[in-house]
Order: sequence, then C-alpha cells, then structure tokens
Amino acid sequence: MKGFVRTVHIISLINAAKRVYRCFFCFLFGLLFAAQTACGQVVINEISAANSDRMLQRTQPGYPKLGTTTPWILSGYDDSLWKEGKGPFGFGTFSGVTLGVNTSGAMQNKLASLYVRKAFAVTAGQAASTNQLQLVTRFNDGFIAFVNGVEVARRNMGNPGMFGYRDQTAFNTNVPSAPAITIDLGMASNRLWTGTNLLCIQTHNKATTSGDFLSMADLKIGGATPVSLVTNSTTWKYFAGVAEPSGGLIDYGLINGLPQTATWATIGYNDSAWPQSKGPFGYDRNVPVHYLLGTNLTSQVYNIAACVRSTTTRWAVPI
Repeated sequence: MKGFVRTVHIISLINAAKRVYRCFFCFLFGLLFAAQTACGQVVINEISAANSDRMLQRTQPGYPKLGTTTPWILSGYDDSLWKEGKGPFGFGTFSGVTLGVNTSGAMQNKLASLYVRKAFAVTAGQAASTNQLQLVTRFNDGFIAFVNGVEVARRNMGNPGMFGYRDQTAFNTNVPSAPAITIDLGMASNRLWTGTNLLCIQTHNKATTSGDFLSMADLKIGGATPVSLVTNSTTWKYFAGVAEPSGGLIDYGLINGLPQTATWATIGYNDSAWPQSKGPFGYDRNVPVHYLLGTNLTSQVYNIAACVRSTTTRWAVPI
C-alpha cells in the first residue's frame, strides 16, 4: 500500500510539473507575441565598427601604425573636421609668446595632448637642398614631430619610434622659461619633396592639471641664407587629444558638441523627395551574384558614395 501511495504521489508531481511547464511556455510565447505586435518602434540609423585604438602595427623601420585607418601623420588623412587656428597653441604664461589659440578650455584638467598639422609648399630647388632642415621649437612639456609621415624629432617622450598615445603625459617637464631650441633634421633633400609637404606635431603636457602648456614650431632650411618653410603664427589644423586622431573610431559629433540625433531619422523629417523602392538595397558586381537585391544601387553608390540611408515607418499594434 505504501508503494502505491508513493507511486500516486510521484505521478501527481509529474503531472503538476507538466502543468507548470505548459503555463510557463504559454506565458513565454505570449511575451514573444506581444513583443512582435505591441513593441515600440526601434530605429538603428548608424552602425560603426573599428579595431581597438590601442592596437599597434610595427613595421620596422618606422613609427608604429595604430589601428587600421590612415595615420594622422600622412597626407592622405582626412582632417576636414579638425579645427583651424593660428599658432602658437597652449595656455599659461610664456615670456615673449603671444598665443594664437588658447587651449585651456579644451585641455586643462582634461587632456594631456594636442595634435597639429601644417601643409606647406616646397620648390624643386628647396627639395634638392643639401642644407639642414631645421625645426625651431618651444614646447611644454614633450613632443614628437613628423615630416611627411616620418618621425624627425622628439623631446621628453621616450626613445625614437616609441608610440605616443593621446593620454600619455610627457616624461619630463620643460619649464616655461626654457628658450626655443633648433633641431637639425638632416639634409632637406632627404626629408622634402617638390610640391606639398606636411609637418605634424603632437605635444604632451607633464600632467593634465598643469597650469601651462605650449606647442610652438617653425620649420626652415638652414645655411648662410635660411629659408622659412613654416612659421608658428600661421594657420594650422589642430585636434585636442580627447581620442586617438587615427586608428580607431572618432565621433566628431560628440567631440564637437554637435546634435547627436540624425535629423533625417526622426519622424517629422520630410523625405517626400526621396525615391521609393523595395529592399534589400545594395549592389553586387559578382558573377553569379551573391545577393538577391530588391534595388540595385550600383550606379548610385559604386565608386561614388560610402553609405546609403533608408527610412520606413512601422506602426505598433496595441493589445
């Protein structure tokens, strides 16, 4: 009799467990159905991806490359969203220096570095000169300089070829009273070419809390009659080191305080002038094709545009 009671109890427990499982399954299915029919509209209007902005590629000899995008020290880098201003750059007091751009608001108690770029013209005679190319600079506190993508000088930023991350502080202090120094960079003919050349400098402070910072540089060809190529008070492109300027992914909208909402992706945007068609959208130049497209955009996108924007309206169904 006891065995029979145990059997009945076990069967009852099994049946109860089945009922609980059925209820749970129905509840879960109901949630999934409700999510499909009654959820609010979800719009993804931008997808971006990039490798880590700490990943270095070392190809000796040469300065390490960060990430996969074009290095900021090369002419092919897109600096169109960088700010423009006349040098010198910095904050604090330096004898004999009149700052063109005061960077205290952007840097002090926030950032350790500033990046500047300057394109300049070189004649065939200057590019063939055997005189020394010279960098004349006052800095606070460390810097790395590049001419046409090649490291040519550094101070207080470790050994040559050592990568300087944007949040790296200078290894030593260069006092504000320190005079300008002239650094020989080698024969001009080994550093320059005829046409547009590029001088890039990243300057680092000893501490983000420091009360002074300075990035100031001139470039010239030495000799009995020096030839000025770049003067510190002219217009430069500059970027405060809130992110690595190349290698990773930069959202200039967030950096520059621009609206974070894409206007075209809002409900009220008037897209009546946009063409209408069925998706998927794209192009496929493979034979045979790999994708079945609703709209082929080869003529509008291939070798022309980098992105496609599309909108659709979906209404939620209340339950």
